Parts: sequence; C-alpha cells; structure tokens
Amino acid sequence: MVAPQSASHVVVLGCGIAACALAVHLRALSLEVTLLERPDAIDHDRVETIAPYALQLLEQLGLKAAFLDWPEKSAQDKAIVAWQDASAEEVYNPFNPYGPRWHVRRQSFARFLRRAALKSGAIIEKRGGLLTELRQLAARPAWARPFLVDASGRAAHLARALGATSDRFDTTLSLTTEFLDRAADPGLLVEATRAGWWYSAGDGHGHLSSMVTTTAARVVALRRAGATPDAIWMGLLALSPLTRARHSSAERIGRVRIVASAPWALRNPEGACWIAVGDAAFAADPLASSGVAFALESGLRGGQHIKNTSAGETDCISGYASFVAEALASHLQQRRYYYETSAFEASPSGRIQSVQNKS
Repeated sequence: MVAPQSASHVVVLGCGIAACALAVHLRALSLEVTLLERPDAIDHDRVETIAPYALQLLEQLGLKAAFLDWPEKSAQDKAIVAWQDASAEEVYNPFNPYGPRWHVRRQSFARFLRRAALKSGAIIEKRGGLLTELRQLAARPAWARPFLVDASGRAAHLARALGATSDRFDTTLSLTTEFLDRAADPGLLVEATRAGWWYSAGDGHGHLSSMVTTTAARVVALRRAGATPDAIWMGLLALSPLTRARHSSAERIGRVRIVASAPWALRNPEGACWIAVGDAAFAADPLASSGVAFALESGLRGGQHIKNTSAGETDCISGYASFVAEALASHLQQRRYYYETSAFEASPSGRIQSVQNKS
C-alpha cells in the first residue's frame, strides 16, 4: 500500500498519456509521484491525430527534441475532407505556426511518455485492488494522505469513488477498427454522410485506423434487430464512397468495436486533495482530434495546480477547474458548428445527460 504522505507526494490512478505527462511535469517541479496501473487496464490501440500545438506542450515538458527524434510518428500537412457533400477537398495547413499535424499510434506514444516518466524518476506500479486502497487513502486527514489524481480515462474510477458526477453531451457512438496497408497514403480522410461521419488516418508505417461516428439510436436499433458490429460497420461503409475506396485494398486486422464518443466531462474535475486529468476530466468528440493535446495540457496544468496546492495556495483550485470548463465550452461550440454544417442528418442536439455517480 502507498504510504500516507503530504501533498508533496502524488499518487496517480492510471499510466496513460495524461498520467505520464503529469508525472514528467511533477518530477520537474521536484514532487514525488507514483503511477498506479491496474493489471487489467486496456487501452485499445489506434492511430491518433495530434494537433500541431501539442509540440509546444511537449516543449514545456522538456520532450520536444526527443519527440522530433522519435521515429514512430508521421508528419501530415494536408487532409482530404468531404464534409458537406460527396465532393472531396484537400485542406492544407502549411502556415500553421506550430507546424504539421502528427499521426502516432496511441500505445506507441503512451510508451514514449512512459519511458520519459521513468527517466524523470517517477515510480510505476502495477497491481490490483487500487480503488479500495485509494478510498482508504482519501478517507485520511489531508495532512496524512498524498495528493490523488484520477487518470483512468472516461471511466473516471477514482473521481466517481470520491462522489463526483458527470455530464454526457449528446448520445453518439463510434465503431472503430484497424487495417494494414503498406502502400496506403497515411493522410487524414474525413467523410460525412447522412448516416454519420468517418475518420481514417495512417501512422506512416502501414497501419490505418478507421472509425465511423453515428447516433446511439441507430446502433441500438440495429443491435436489437440482431446485427453484429461487423454488419453495422459494413452497412455504414456502403454509404461512404471515399472511405470505402480507401479500404478496398487494405487488410483488416482488428475486430469492430463499439465505443463511446460523445463529449463527456466531470461537473467538477477537482476536490480536496484530488484532481482528474485527461479523459477522466473531459473527453472530446473524436472529430476534434484534440484528445492527446488535452491530455498533455491537463498534465501540465494539473501539475502546476498540485505544486501550488502543496505550497498552500488554495485559491488555485478554481484555476484548474476553469481551464477544464473553458476547454469543454470551446469544444462544444466548435462541435455544434461543424456538425450543423455537415451532411450528417442527426446533428447533435446539445442536450446534457446526467451520468449518475457509481461508487
């Protein structure tokens, strides 16, 4: 069990991108940090698009040079977009001050950050029974417990165990799978149809991730009618000429998975001696391609919040919560605009659905 210590010792539930970014920053701030990884933790691999400004965040973490030297990435300065109708448009970003977008495999990038966290002096432990242990720590007086961080993704296990509640914005679901095509263009392809919208991107090394986002009502109705995830996928693919053409010569190497994709956020991502970072605080619609960048930035902001808290600056609490709230509000505004201008007939309603706390 983690020994009770002051806020100068930080215990993190999770070992993904946000957790490792936080650990690197905390070590730079001279705080002790232990990352706790559940032995049954699953982070499904996929190709992620990293927003250009993430390079600035990596620089703040002291990892820019290492990232630029890292071979498991692909720089992309254009995308093919068919958003309002079937006509495709090439979109370039050669003048972005932060440079190109980056395509990486999520698990590879997480390993890159994990190595950086270990090199910085963070401790990583893998074991079961973590929630029970963390609840016991949280029940101790503030002076006798470490600062706790939830980095367990959309599940937000620790935050929920501490009584936090959350909101889900709309009810979209996504179906996702992986392909292998050594000759494929790794560029980003976004295609909207009446039934949903598609995202596909390669890592520059032959792997291609593909995902379609549609309404939960459509998926549930088809599942109740006996359709398998594969059958739903193929039915939606038949309505998507550009994505269908891209996959025509590719070999599918993964099963079709149904995953949550609607924006989601904790009502309050911090509390007495705890915060949530990454997807445990706020998870964006995958259309934004902002999940990795937010994970990095929440690690930086969260680390500074913890440092300030350990120094007795209690007014910093609202600063971290405001950062998450502003990221959520900006995302929802942009999401509504893009969905309303797309060919996707079921534009998000903006309806908020309360997600009840589960202990």
